[in-house]
Amino acid sequence: MKVGSNLSEKDLGTSMRLPEPLPLTDPLDDVEAALEKPKPKKAASKDKLSHKSDKKTPAAEKPESAPRRPAAPEPMEFSLAADGLRAQLVDRPELLEPGLRIHCDSDGCPAGIDLETEVGMIDILARDEEDHWVVVTVMDEEADATLVTDLLQHMGWVQKHLAEKGDQVRAIVLLSHVPEDLGYAAAAMADKLRFCTWQFELKLEEVVV
Repeated sequence: MKVGSNLSEKDLGTSMRLPEPLPLTDPLDDVEAALEKPKPKKAASKDKLSHKSDKKTPAAEKPESAPRRPAAPEPMEFSLAADGLRAQLVDRPELLEPGLRIHCDSDGCPAGIDLETEVGMIDILARDEEDHWVVVTVMDEEADATLVTDLLQHMGWVQKHLAEKGDQVRAIVLLSHVPEDLGYAAAAMADKLRFCTWQFELKLEEVVV
């Protein structure tokens, strides 16, 4: 390139180029393109989002349980008269203790029921598992200190007239309740006397037919 004001066409063509003209566009084409362009989707409002989140998933329905049967009532307890209790023990002396049986005579007949003696009647005379003698008394009336004296006489009679050498004699007394003064009298004979109170219960059971 030469320095100076006189430049040739060759120099102008090699040293400087004019920018190319921009293409001409129609303004209506730009408007149509803008209309055809899809509009962006609006974000869901907070109110709609909160409304959707408030909806709870329905809980699974619980299976219906079988109806409960009413609880069985407690057994009823009631008193039984001395005569009724005595009859029960005659039929089932093992209710007093296992292995207890009514005394029988030499012919095998029960002889220990309402046994008459010189010292009074013995309600039940029984034998235990070891074949020892047991005097059973069911009290009809209120017991007092004389009960121990009567029992000792009954036991003495059995020891003298029925018991053999080595046999033991003891007594079981059934009464509605034990008075306090009777406890002191019986303390000295605790190994020979046994006191029991009685009470029956009524229990109803459903029968499936």
